[in-house]
Amino acid sequence: MFVFALLAVIMLRLRVELRVPDMKMVAPGIIWVAVSFAGTLGLNRAFVIETDKGSLAGLLLAPIDRAAIYFGKLDRNLLFMLVVEAILLPW
Repeated sequence: MFVFALLAVIMLRLRVELRVPDMKMVAPGIIWVAVSFAGTLGLNRAFVIETDKGSLAGLLLAPIDRAAIYFGKLDRNLLFMLVVEAILLPW
């Protein structure tokens, strides 16, 4: 997720720099695009890995509430996205 977000910020920043007189006008949009695409990529990857290994079926058969599984996944992906955002913000 981090590598994708970093590459997206670098590529968009280099491309937009040629056309916009003030980079502060488009910086929030560049950050949003990079973070949202990286989050989508990370969320998709998390479910694909669990589906391939069969661990998602095991989680669903466990005697715990499905909301706990959902919030566990939500917390993990939110943590990853916050780390990516914290690293990307100084750029």
